[in-house]
Amino acid sequence: MATIGTVAFLVLLAIAMFAKARFKERAAYRQQMTDNAMRSMGTN
Repeated sequence: MATIGTVAFLVLLAIAMFAKARFKERAAYRQQMTDNAMRSMGTN
């Protein structure tokens, strides 16, 4: 049986990885939106 500390560490690690993935996803989404806006303004 794993100790409470090990379980807590693994949970925190999983949350951190999930948060980082979400942050990268959101940043990429925002970058794509900016690129699309710039492109549409340039073509008009």
